[in-house]
Amino acid sequence: MTAKQDRGRQTIRILLDAALDIFADEGVEGFTITSVVNRSGVSVGSLYHHFGSFDGLSTALYAQCTAEVMDTMIDTMHRASTARTGIEAMARSYLRWSRDHRPKSLVLHTARESEYRPAVAEVKRSRLVEIEKWLMPHIEAGRVQALSPVVIELLTMGPLAMTVGRWLENMPGIDLDEAITVMPECIWFSVKGPVG
Repeated sequence: MTAKQDRGRQTIRILLDAALDIFADEGVEGFTITSVVNRSGVSVGSLYHHFGSFDGLSTALYAQCTAEVMDTMIDTMHRASTARTGIEAMARSYLRWSRDHRPKSLVLHTARESEYRPAVAEVKRSRLVEIEKWLMPHIEAGRVQALSPVVIELLTMGPLAMTVGRWLENMPGIDLDEAITVMPECIWFSVKGPVG
């Protein structure tokens, strides 16, 4: 790697870290190009050089957080010995990650338009393929319902994302520690197959 490439990577890291710090300290309302430039000490021109636009920075941050939470879920899934423990572990790991990484979770729950950008789609696609590969033998054996991957994703991730979204909004009655205890089993029963 050349010195110029190394400086470029450092600048990208500085900008992403500054953006995440703003989410931690000020929430989505504070996430502006001015706040990122001021906090990072990086010029607007350099931000545009590395990300193309402020939306490009937002998308890169969303992709980074998406990759991190999905990798965490996949790691716990691979360590499970049964379909049930794998599904429950993925649900639990998503809730724990959200609780332990509130600013990153806030990025995922407030920058929803970034979900549909090609860079994010690629981050998700490769990881969803890995989850589908893990699920397929369980589906074929009847341990998990023979549903489309999209429906399985909605049944497993939908309730979790809604719970975390409400928790991030500080809605009364949302306790992530309680959700970590209760929801994984409920998620499992929503996809459990006839021999699960």
